[in-house]
Amino acid sequence: MISRRASKSKPEDQFRCALVPDSADARIFVELSGYANADLTPALNALESAIRLENTGDPDVHARYLIEYAVVAYCRAFFQSNVRGRLTDHLEIPAEFATLHDEVCAFRNTTVAHSQSELSTTWPVLLIDQSGEPYVRDLLGANYSQTLPLPRVKALVTLIEVLVDEIDTLLAPVRARLLAAARSLPVPAPAHTMPGIHHELDDTFNPRTKRTPYPFTQTIYVHAEPVE
Repeated sequence: MISRRASKSKPEDQFRCALVPDSADARIFVELSGYANADLTPALNALESAIRLENTGDPDVHARYLIEYAVVAYCRAFFQSNVRGRLTDHLEIPAEFATLHDEVCAFRNTTVAHSQSELSTTWPVLLIDQSGEPYVRDLLGANYSQTLPLPRVKALVTLIEVLVDEIDTLLAPVRARLLAAARSLPVPAPAHTMPGIHHELDDTFNPRTKRTPYPFTQTIYVHAEPVE
C-alpha cells in the first residue's frame, strides 16, 4: 500500500542517492561491479546487436565493428591496469570456455589492438582495364579483414552471461555487509551524499586521467555552441 503522505510526494522527491564510505568492501564492490557493468555487459550488448545484424542475412560491416568493440570491452576485465587487477584474481574461467577465452584475448592482441595478424591483410592490387587493349588503370591498397566467426560470437555471449552470474554471486555477501553497515548509521545528510562532479567544456577533454580505486570526483565534458 502507498500511504497518503507518500502519494502526495513527487517521484523525484521520494528517493535520493548517497555513496557508502570508503572501505575495503566498498572498493571490492566498485571493482567487481566495474567488471560486470563497465566491461562485460557492454560487450554482451554489442555482441547481441551484432548477432541481430548477422541474422538479417544481409552481411553488414557494422557487425564486425560491434564484435571488435565487444572483444576490447571483454578483455578489459582480464588485462592488468594501473587501477585494478584482473577479473581472474576473483574467479576462474570455466574449463569448457578456456580455449575460447584464450582465442578472444589473442584476437584482441594480434588483430584488434595491434595489426600483426593475417586476419587483417592489406594487398597491393593492380586494377587492370580490359575494356580494350589491357592496361594498368590504378593501384589499390585492398584490405580484407575477418572478425570472430559467428559460432564463437554466440559462445562468447554464453561465457559472458556465466561470468556476470558469477560476479553477482561474489557481490552478494559484499553488498549485504555494506548495506548492514550503512543501515547501522544515521542516514547521510544531503550535503554529503554524492561525489564531486565537475563540468568542463569538451575542448578541454583529457583522456589521460587516472581514477582511484574508490571514486571521489569525476569530470563530465559538455559541448557548448557560441551564441551569435
